[in-house]
Amino acid sequence: MNRLLIITALLLIFVIAGERYVEHHVESERVLKSQLRRLPGNEDQTGDLVREFRIESADTAWTYRFKNGNWHYPAYENAFALNDRIKSFVKELVESYGTVVSTKTLPNFGIDANALTVHLTDSTKTWKQTIQIGASLPGSDTREAYMKVPLADTVYQIHADPVRGLHWERRPNTPPFIDPKILPTALSRRAMKQVVYHTNSHPIQQLDRVEIEPEKDKQSPTDGPIYDWFATFSNKRQSVVNRSVYAYLGYLSRLKYTELHDSTQMPQSEKYVVLIDDQDTADTLDIGVQASNTLVRHRTTGHLYSLPNNKANLLFPTPTVLDTLPDPSPYQIAEPTGPFSLTSP
Repeated sequence: MNRLLIITALLLIFVIAGERYVEHHVESERVLKSQLRRLPGNEDQTGDLVREFRIESADTAWTYRFKNGNWHYPAYENAFALNDRIKSFVKELVESYGTVVSTKTLPNFGIDANALTVHLTDSTKTWKQTIQIGASLPGSDTREAYMKVPLADTVYQIHADPVRGLHWERRPNTPPFIDPKILPTALSRRAMKQVVYHTNSHPIQQLDRVEIEPEKDKQSPTDGPIYDWFATFSNKRQSVVNRSVYAYLGYLSRLKYTELHDSTQMPQSEKYVVLIDDQDTADTLDIGVQASNTLVRHRTTGHLYSLPNNKANLLFPTPTVLDTLPDPSPYQIAEPTGPFSLTSP
């Protein structure tokens, strides 16, 4: 009888201990999955510390480097990259928080041998991080994705989705984040105040503006300066239509190249355009004509671009267009306003 009581008591102890173990395990899992945390290795790091990263997707890889205050893509003639887009992409990878969803890597998270992988390095190369990005959570307004670090099986649901930024407004057949403009956004130029043309075949020598004094009774403290634009024809200066000039300047600001080339391919040319901004910073574009396209070299950056001839011809506005601008304008037809326009990098 005593022996039976002892066995029963032991069984009761085991059952109670088992229940408490299960309860403790469930509570631990609940706490683990409810706590917001960064990916392992990202603690105390910021995206601004990253100076190089490599994106690997299937059999493709893209490497970006931060140099002289700007991001570049060295493998494509050291092309300028879009700083703001890269900053957002890296920040989402390094600084975003999430919750644990599984301690086992399962196929439905999209993290497998072909998962998008990003390798990040700081300036001293003492901090290195590798992050695998899995599937995005469904929903057009949902910006969350599954991520993990390769050396652990724990999968996190991170409150960010860097892949969306990776492919947003990406140009066909080019790496992500490449700045497509012949006047890169990273140069941070002010408004143009003068354009000088050097060519034997163009009737206009320059465009320049003059600030005019507004009527006092119509002036508001919040109003900016008002300008009139002038063109010099055969050493004679005359006013032109402001709207036509601003349409032309807007075209220059959003003009995109077709390809980047080795800068040594630029032939000798005495034809160029000088763009001068409010701070007297000058950007000179050397123009070299070819049969099927036009080569344009940006002297400041050293980049050599190719443009379709019809786009390159619009670098030199005609007196007719400066007087009467058609609707739609040739600038809008050649380079429509939209992605990478004046309001978009």
